[in-house]
Amino acid sequence: MQNFLKIFLILIVFIFSSCRNQVKESKQTINGQDLNSLVEKSLKGDEQTKNKLAGLFTFVSDDYSKYNKIFIDSILIDSKTFYSILIEHQNPIYNLFAIVDKELNLFLKDESLNGYLNSNWKKSGSKIFAVVDEMFQSKDVIELNRISYYNIDELSCTLAFRQFTKIKTQEKSAEQNIVFISDTSISTEIVESKRVGKSNFKDAFRFDVSKTRYLSKQNKFDKIVLNEITNSNFEVKGLQITDAESIRRMLGIEKDSSIVDTTFTITDNDFEIKLDNQWKKFGSFTISNLLKKEMKGFKFINTKIGAGISIFKINPQDSLESYFDKTLITQSKDNKKQRVSVEFEDTKNKYKLFEYSCPTKKLILILESPKSTYENYLDTFNNIFKSFLIKC
Repeated sequence: MQNFLKIFLILIVFIFSSCRNQVKESKQTINGQDLNSLVEKSLKGDEQTKNKLAGLFTFVSDDYSKYNKIFIDSILIDSKTFYSILIEHQNPIYNLFAIVDKELNLFLKDESLNGYLNSNWKKSGSKIFAVVDEMFQSKDVIELNRISYYNIDELSCTLAFRQFTKIKTQEKSAEQNIVFISDTSISTEIVESKRVGKSNFKDAFRFDVSKTRYLSKQNKFDKIVLNEITNSNFEVKGLQITDAESIRRMLGIEKDSSIVDTTFTITDNDFEIKLDNQWKKFGSFTISNLLKKEMKGFKFINTKIGAGISIFKINPQDSLESYFDKTLITQSKDNKKQRVSVEFEDTKNKYKLFEYSCPTKKLILILESPKSTYENYLDTFNNIFKSFLIKC
């Protein structure tokens, strides 16, 4: 009996060890050198590597040699390792800053960066920030610097602070220096130099818990920069990024207008949706992903998590099934109907479809999000769906 018990205990230990090893094997982890290699291979077009980094890249240049810099850095937070990925390209469309963990889960993705880039980590109080500096030009001759602070913890990463820090023109120059950072506030000092003299003043940014961001009521330096850019009359020769169409032009993508259905054009008066300032709106956007035929509509993009929400308008007598090969579930609310699909996915993203209708109008909403971030932001997505209202 004792021998039997010994054999039984040995078997239990062996089985437990085997299961534990299987779990470890199923979760492949990386180090900084591995990550750098994966990024380089993916940018060179390696399809197998692209699948491992699913959701990381929206745009990838055909000419790998034009990438100026790939910089990988790491930080340890509560025994968990995070990696920052900074990619600088000669064309700013391909600039990227992202944060992943050692299992390649994507915590942050920002593709809104310009010019020459640098990044580092900064600790202040109880907060840990990833910091990115940008140096670029506006209207060919206005020199600008901008800084972004991303607040990171073991569960999430969000853009907490973004401000211009320098402007230089033929007529004037000004700088905004960060002099103090705490959990609740950021203080800056502004020095403005003109031909007639120099002036110094300060600004204060308070941390807004509801928006998870440091905000100023006066925003003094941004006003200086925007006023200078708006009032400048320089002849612009270089390409400027202003909207989705300008991005297409820079990418050399031409849309065949003959295949785009513009019979029903959506406007801001057709709906309401509650989105925070992390979502950027593109109007008159050509929507083609998943569709049987292309449509014009609005697209809202959140570069932080790589998610997008597309909205377009169809004939009230038509149905979503005319545009997708999906089955919808009907949910009536008052005199307005809502139909929704189950979640589905491809190799990179998760999707959800919505059809909102009333007697005179029908709108389609498409959510797309990288699989790596979908579950983490499911509550955010659900709140957005609840906020959506079709105006009839």
